[in-house]
Amino acid sequence: MFEKIQRQILTAIREQEVLPWVKPWNCNAVPTNLLTGKPYTGGNPILLNFQSGGECQFMGFNQGKSVGARLKRGSKSCQGVVYRPGSKREQRDSSTGEVKEYWTRAIVKTFHVFPLSAWDSLGKLEGKINQDSGIDTVLGNSDAATIRDRYQAAQTDLTLSHGSNGASYMPMRDHIALPNPNSFTSESAYWATCYHEMGHSSGHETRLKRELTPANMDVASYSKEELVAEITAAYLCSVAKIENTRQNSISYLQHWYKKLEEDGIELLISAASKADAAAKFILGK
Repeated sequence: MFEKIQRQILTAIREQEVLPWVKPWNCNAVPTNLLTGKPYTGGNPILLNFQSGGECQFMGFNQGKSVGARLKRGSKSCQGVVYRPGSKREQRDSSTGEVKEYWTRAIVKTFHVFPLSAWDSLGKLEGKINQDSGIDTVLGNSDAATIRDRYQAAQTDLTLSHGSNGASYMPMRDHIALPNPNSFTSESAYWATCYHEMGHSSGHETRLKRELTPANMDVASYSKEELVAEITAAYLCSVAKIENTRQNSISYLQHWYKKLEEDGIELLISAASKADAAAKFILGK
């Protein structure tokens, strides 16, 4: 079955008109505090989003302690900045009645919070966070969910969270971050995106050992890894009988394939072969 899908993908990439890839989710989640529910302000949304790889829910150590939450061993915090500008004040001299102006000093200090994926348990917040995510009410394809859940259960170090501004896999943390399911244009789009990031995670050093660190990868290696992940997603979507993602997958693959023109179809076939291995690994075959 995988060989048949592979031939179809290769034919489509070579022969089909190049169409733009369309982001399959629509969200603009602002990083917020898990305990208070208040969004972070100033430059902190960008700072926290960047440091966490796109996550949007955070909580400080003492805040977590107050609700009985427990951090995962080795979790690293994200740093934010509190800035209060100086302000002009007036003070009246009680003896002379003279009013004098003065400025208060500006205050700049940092704070540290941990993203949702860093918490092993949320204590008293556990039920509230799960209820707010809407995951169970949005996703109805049990076959697709089984593939994800069995894979995650088998890979005990791999974590997955919802609520980020985008989709990503962070190999250093072995973590998949996804937008909330109800942010996607369709359930099919959610599963295709989830499987793409799962495809990346299969290459972790404890699994199939592909190079996953962008800083160490040249353009061809990075492009090839993107091809592996997307073809893996196409395989898994077929296994789960998920439709309506083919055009977006082809557009995505065409984008990366253009960067591989020097190496031609051979490199694409090599990526498809690695995707075959990745899909079988995820399925436990």
